[in-house]
Amino acid sequence: MNNSNHLKSVLKELVLNTKLIKDNTSFKEQLILYNWICNLSENELKTLTVENIINEKIVIKIPPIPKKKVIKILKTGIFIAAAILPFGLPLYAAVQFLVDSYNYKCGLDCAKKENTKDKILCYRMCDYKSKKKIVSILEKEFEKCSSHFEEKKKKKCRNRLYKLLDKWRGELVEAEIKLKHRQKFPKLRKLKGRKNG
Repeated sequence: MNNSNHLKSVLKELVLNTKLIKDNTSFKEQLILYNWICNLSENELKTLTVENIINEKIVIKIPPIPKKKVIKILKTGIFIAAAILPFGLPLYAAVQFLVDSYNYKCGLDCAKKENTKDKILCYRMCDYKSKKKIVSILEKEFEKCSSHFEEKKKKKCRNRLYKLLDKWRGELVEAEIKLKHRQKFPKLRKLKGRKNG
């Protein structure tokens, strides 16, 4: 087995069996990573970095498809759904779908960049912009709670949206830190294949 094939095998094994990756990616993201590694050329493998692999899961590579409940929530309005629907996964899923959609659209331009460092910085920027946009949307939806409902539903609406806002504000801070770190330290670490024998 030559070095490039050996490195591919090692990377595929890492994607499928490493606890850190399993705990931080969905099954769909694992498949995307696995297929991405399978399709790497020999030249791409030579310049491959740890951060290349990590960043592959930031931007969705296929258009996100919303479930029926998500479509219903988005058509109804997030603040209305927060006030009248049972709180749980559908509301979180609707917000996540919006973030995924923004990331996908933004990531299409990143994928066209030839320079690896530019591409990763672009992905980081997409992640930051998507989360900034969703925080802005949730803040506007939160304000609508006060003007559209009587006291009981107003409180329910605000409490639920506050939880969502708290989560995505945290995500935004994390995305901003990663973006600034990438802007400040653009140098990438190369992965070295093990020598055979």
